[in-house]
Amino acid sequence: MATHELKVIPRFWAKLEMGDLTFQLRRNDRDYRVGDILRLKEYSHDYGFTGSTLVFDVTYILLPEDMPGIERGWCILGVKPHG
Repeated sequence: MATHELKVIPRFWAKLEMGDLTFQLRRNDRDYRVGDILRLKEYSHDYGFTGSTLVFDVTYILLPEDMPGIERGWCILGVKPHG
């Protein structure tokens, strides 16, 4: 199990915070695994990091070989609030 610190832009932040967004489309450059922890930090291109952090567990990983249409080198991570 690994912990990954990642940026999230404000456009998606509120949906994550409310629990409406239960997945993350990410470049698969970190060898994500089910059980990993995502420490998501809100990041604005205009202002930098806002100081807000959310923590999620990876519950599922959808890879290009599982789903036509996912570009090679990317994945969709199913997430739920940590804890």
